[in-house]
Amino acid sequence: MEQEREMNLFDVCRACINGIVKFFKWIAYYIGYGIKLSIRKWWIAVPSIALFLSLALYYSRPTNWIYEVDGIVVLNGPSTSAVKDRFEALGKGMLWEKMPTQTLMQMLDITAEEAIKLREFKTYYVIDAKDDHTADFVDYDQAIPAVDTLNVRMPNMLALQFRTKDPANIPNIEQKIMAYMNASQEFQMAFKATQMNMLRQHQFDCAHVEKMDSLISAFYLGAGTPQIQTDRWGDGILMGKREIQLFLDDIEDLFEQKRERDNTFALCTAPVVIQTHFTANPLPVNNRLKWGCIGLLVGWLMGCIVACMVEQRKRIIAWIKQ
Repeated sequence: MEQEREMNLFDVCRACINGIVKFFKWIAYYIGYGIKLSIRKWWIAVPSIALFLSLALYYSRPTNWIYEVDGIVVLNGPSTSAVKDRFEALGKGMLWEKMPTQTLMQMLDITAEEAIKLREFKTYYVIDAKDDHTADFVDYDQAIPAVDTLNVRMPNMLALQFRTKDPANIPNIEQKIMAYMNASQEFQMAFKATQMNMLRQHQFDCAHVEKMDSLISAFYLGAGTPQIQTDRWGDGILMGKREIQLFLDDIEDLFEQKRERDNTFALCTAPVVIQTHFTANPLPVNNRLKWGCIGLLVGWLMGCIVACMVEQRKRIIAWIKQ
């Protein structure tokens, strides 16, 4: 009796390749069978394609175009999870949701005509990939976990997204959304604490810069300064019998740090501040090219299924009678 041989890596690769080849042969066979079937039963396939293509074109008519709108906000105090919950709650206030506790019209203080044109409120994390506290990209695929240490989720920024049928009304909807987000008492309390911390940090930075500036002026430019000469290596100065290194890089780092904090403090005007205004994607979600192709494919598949049932009707009836 022959002993069973263990599979090595080459055998595994060959089995995978054979499986992939069989799968594509199976796909090609059924595509060819569907084409032949739609030719034989053209009186079923053609009306089916025409029906679904008409439905797709009707759905993608210009008056029904849906645009995707994106914007980025800066969080001054509130956590990203709290902002996500509050913004995505707008989607639960739609009129077609089951028994919403508060409608979208009440949340944003808009009319029914404006509310019916809004849908799909989503949030995405903003990623810092270079570890410089600067936004690099938005994780629209939601593929970066919270434990990733290379691509880090920014704790004070969030991308907001919704869909609308009226892109001309986006500025008004932006104001309503910001007013809704900043109306939270929880957000206001977190904002006041953050603003106080930023103010104290700003005052500390200003005092620190003034002290360093006074120290430099008194030490290098004050009265009774010894004769200053450049040393033989050219990387320092000689003052009397002491060698002192200039700390210009430290001064520049301090001013750069103060500049970044001043910018953050200047933008700290509300719990949620819009950084990149809401902008609509010029290509509609339900554009005619996309939905025309979907209508053709679905119509052809449905036509093939009906034609197959008609062609195999005797076998189907015999199977039912068993």
